[in-house]
Amino acid sequence: TQQVSPTPRYAKLVEDMQWADRGTIELFEYLTEEVGRWGHRVLFLGTYRTSDVEQSHPVLEITTETAETGRGTIIDLEPFDESEIRLLLSDILEIEEIPGPFVEAVSDHTGGTPLFVTELGRHLAETVGPVQSGAALPESLDTVPQTVEHAITERLETVPEAVQPVLGLGAVIGREFSFDVLRAASEQRVGELVRAIDTLVDRQIWTRSGGDIEFVHGVIREQTLTGIPDEDRNRFHSRVAEAIESVHAGEIDEHAARLANHYEQIGEDDTAFEFYRQAGAHAAETYANEDAVDHYERARSLAERDEQIDRSALAAVLTELGDLHGLRGEHDTSHALHEQSLDLSRDIDDSEGIAKSLNDLAGIAYNQGELDRGREYAEESLELYRDRGDRNGEADCLTTLGDIASGQGEYDTGREYYEQSLAIFREISDRYGTAKNLQKLGIIEWRHSEYDQAREYYEQSLTILRELGDRPGEAGCLNNLGLIASNRGRYEQARDYYEQSLEISREIGNRDYVARTLSNLGGVAGKQGAYDRAREYYEEGLTILREIGDRNGEAGCLNGLGDILGRLGQYEQARTYLEQSLELSREIGRPRSQAESLHNLGHIDRRQGKYGTASDRFEEALDIFREIGDRRSEARTLNGLGVLAYRRGAVDRAREYLTEAREIATAIDASEAEIISLRGLGAVAREEGVYEQAADDLQ
Repeated sequence: TQQVSPTPRYAKLVEDMQWADRGTIELFEYLTEEVGRWGHRVLFLGTYRTSDVEQSHPVLEITTETAETGRGTIIDLEPFDESEIRLLLSDILEIEEIPGPFVEAVSDHTGGTPLFVTELGRHLAETVGPVQSGAALPESLDTVPQTVEHAITERLETVPEAVQPVLGLGAVIGREFSFDVLRAASEQRVGELVRAIDTLVDRQIWTRSGGDIEFVHGVIREQTLTGIPDEDRNRFHSRVAEAIESVHAGEIDEHAARLANHYEQIGEDDTAFEFYRQAGAHAAETYANEDAVDHYERARSLAERDEQIDRSALAAVLTELGDLHGLRGEHDTSHALHEQSLDLSRDIDDSEGIAKSLNDLAGIAYNQGELDRGREYAEESLELYRDRGDRNGEADCLTTLGDIASGQGEYDTGREYYEQSLAIFREISDRYGTAKNLQKLGIIEWRHSEYDQAREYYEQSLTILRELGDRPGEAGCLNNLGLIASNRGRYEQARDYYEQSLEISREIGNRDYVARTLSNLGGVAGKQGAYDRAREYYEEGLTILREIGDRNGEAGCLNGLGDILGRLGQYEQARTYLEQSLELSREIGRPRSQAESLHNLGHIDRRQGKYGTASDRFEEALDIFREIGDRRSEARTLNGLGVLAYRRGAVDRAREYLTEAREIATAIDASEAEIISLRGLGAVAREEGVYEQAADDLQ
């Protein structure tokens, strides 16, 4: 009608013009020309999917002519990027925060096509129910909304029959694949195959870059798979497995997971199990821990449903899974898996499996602060390894026993175990074991304030670990070098070591190392007077340590946090943290940690004027530090007693404490403790009127 308002308020939208016949297209063209002659401002919008338009389709004639005559504009709409997907999902689901991994999964699943994203969002809203937060969203996207399914099915039905087998074969291979694998798996001649690929690329079902091919949308692949008959699917999986083994014969590790999946699909469980194990080992070696866990879980699932798979191999998978969970700090899960492995190994009388599981359980008990139980496991394991004549296993057990002895403050005993282990590892030319025990011996020397010897051990270990490419070992060694630098007052050097360690620990996904390094960074920040930053480090580390169940690390972090809060004048909160640390340290049998908590509680009591209680705390801490041979901490505690005596007016007693502290600090090159001693001695000399001596000490 010509009764259209002259104001530019009207728009005419025609969607999905790729499905329109020539008559409809010509009517649309007529309207755009006719209304334009009326002089009224009406916006005509036409949409079509280029992937579904043949070159001869009339819609292409109209758009080209309209653009060339200046009466219209062609706008190519790009797929949504992740930020746009997040906004759209947030609007549909009515929640503000959409987790990044979920947005990435939706992007991969839909290719960023607005229709697919919208329908997927609506589908989630209908199936999941009211979503209160991003945490309630599913971990995987396994279903396709009917509206999306219908749209894709219509597209796939237009694919020429001769191309369908190639499309189906590609879907079986995966979302992404190489031309070489497709060619090796295909029964078609190369020329026919290339023409089929060209067709699928032209229709925007596949994309091609060099020799790599990829489905435009994950949902297109999924819908293609649903349409493949079972007999064809099994044949495709078999041919694809053969093709991968042929094309990638020299790099099977990298493709083991894909091979495992194909063999699982055709019911060859034994072969699939071995490839899943191979994939898990490869992922673990490259620090892809999440992938490694997934591969091992698939292997475990296969073995648990198929009793024909070797039980000792299943026990090994349980052990490997336990090790990975332990690496991530999930000690309870790790313990349960190693217990299952131990039970299974005992059922089948596998002495090697029993010995390994016992030693692994000893290590877990150590991390959880159950040192007596850990010792029992390790001693039983050691006996089995010696009976078997397994020198490597024997050395590993000796290292574990050294850890446990050191954790109980028995440093000389710990050193003996480490030295025995080191001798065996050197005898059998095991460089990793050698590096590990050099580092352990360095820790013993550090505990005894023998910093030069400790540093020598660490540097020898670090050299070997870097040559071996052992990133976890390198991170631990850097952390230990940071402790020495910190003890010597070289705080910037310490921070550099810690930050290198933290970067590696985060890269390899070792949450235990991350938390402990954050705690050490908190210690350095505190010593530099950056108390707020120190508190942030400690709180971040404490959160992780509690999540992973590392009680020893938790006790240390609580102690550091309490110390910082005390320096900030928040005495009651500091006392709460320190008492929690003391209680936990006593519960898990860590004498050094107990002494640290007592030492810091002594400072809190002194600052609050509770001198009698403070003295008792310092004296108790001093006894423990002397008993375990920690001379640096002995000097620090003597300083605390000296300052306390000075505050109480006992100047002679203060001088005795501070002089003894200075002598120890000088002997072990503990500059921080020596500085505190000199300050205290300067104050004492000034109190006694010996001003020249006071000036020298303070200078």
